[in-house]
Amino acid sequence: MEEEIKEEFVRSGFSLDDEQEIPKKCLTFCINYKLTPSDLVSSWEVYYLNRQLNEPTVQNAQMDGFLLYLENELKEAVIKEESHLHVYSSNDVDKILSNEDEDIKDWDSWHSDRQVRKPPSRAS
Repeated sequence: MEEEIKEEFVRSGFSLDDEQEIPKKCLTFCINYKLTPSDLVSSWEVYYLNRQLNEPTVQNAQMDGFLLYLENELKEAVIKEESHLHVYSSNDVDKILSNEDEDIKDWDSWHSDRQVRKPPSRAS
């Protein structure tokens, strides 16, 4: 996979100042962040443009900054994903499971803005 990473950088017009160490570090990034070589190089391109780097040479000294960039991207993605969660109280769950709330006739319309599945009804 290290060779694929090198090839992706070259395909995108970048050269590596350390062809041994950079692919090893990038392989670790791919494994830790579940990235393909193509995804990694795409992330590098965004990092490169945001930093307004002039030379199309990936330098070993830039890897720590790139790692921080990847970590921040992951954090932002997790926060964005979690913002779509809805928390139910135990009372909500009890009402739903026991069908005590008469006002809730149609679960789908009650939760049309949520992506939740109604629990199966209990046999009495």
